[in-house]
Amino acid sequence: MLAGGLAAAFIGPMLARATVQLYDTTYLGAYLWVPVLGLLAAALLTGLRMPPPAEEAVRVGGTARPVLEIVRQPIFIVAVLAQMMGQGVMNLLMTGTPLAMMAHHHTFADTAFVIQWHVVGMFLPGFFSGALVKRWSERTVILLGIALNVLAVAAAALDVGVHNFWLAMTLNGIGWNFMFVAGSTLVTKAYAPAERSRTQAANDFLVFGTAAITSLSSGQLLHHRGWQVVLVTAAVMMLLALAVSEAVQVSGVLLIFALLVAPGAIAGRVFRRPAAALALSAALAILITWASLALAFYTPYPVSFYVTSLAFVLYLGVRAASHGAGLRRELAASARSPREPAGDALPAATVRT
Repeated sequence: MLAGGLAAAFIGPMLARATVQLYDTTYLGAYLWVPVLGLLAAALLTGLRMPPPAEEAVRVGGTARPVLEIVRQPIFIVAVLAQMMGQGVMNLLMTGTPLAMMAHHHTFADTAFVIQWHVVGMFLPGFFSGALVKRWSERTVILLGIALNVLAVAAAALDVGVHNFWLAMTLNGIGWNFMFVAGSTLVTKAYAPAERSRTQAANDFLVFGTAAITSLSSGQLLHHRGWQVVLVTAAVMMLLALAVSEAVQVSGVLLIFALLVAPGAIAGRVFRRPAAALALSAALAILITWASLALAFYTPYPVSFYVTSLAFVLYLGVRAASHGAGLRRELAASARSPREPAGDALPAATVRT
């Protein structure tokens, strides 16, 4: 599979360049070749003979927990969210990059070159990423993948030249590989043998559902909001993966939402600019975590009590302050309005026709 992915990284762009102008309608030739490649793959698969699974591998004894109990485990949430955010950011950028490059007047050959190395970055690390997981642990490789994706977003944000797109998409491909391989390895530790099928089904539904949503929304987001907003969205998704990976280690799964939703809601009310709101949200999450740890150290109450309480109280305070500021503006506007003479009350000599 890895060798096939690497081969496709070179064969795919080569076929695209050869067929994009095959007919008068641009891209028609490339689209017509897609079902031809599908039929070729189906013909090759008809000759594949795989041995049936052993009966003991199919029938696994033991009691299986409900799927909701399985997916609420911190280890499952970290594993599946790493895959969701890695897959989501990869689809968001891979779908939007060709459109962004066209909007910045790059050639089709340059676009094919960038996507080619993106696919190489996706599959080439597969030959050694499993060994890295064994040596460094799944969580370390997930964090490395997040860091590579953040660097990819930074490279794309600095400039819109071909080299920036190439560097960003190559780093994004490698980061996706690390997050996906490490996350899919970690999820196998979240279930017993009797729970394998239902856990993998839940995992695949969440991961590839995210891939479908980001693929469908990338073009709309780029068209209506611009390339920079696409990059900010990717950065927020990576921040979410990082926050969950760290928060689960400190506070438990139920506090993830308190450390993500409340700071984000507060920052959204304070700042309108996405970058400033993102920075404030991260700072608030860190501040709430450390304050809760300090308070729990000196009092008999658990960390979870302080995290949820501080986040909720801060949100209510900011909401009340913004509501009060809005009321003051309305009162000030209503106090000024009677002093302004209406148009029909002006003297006739001052009315212009």
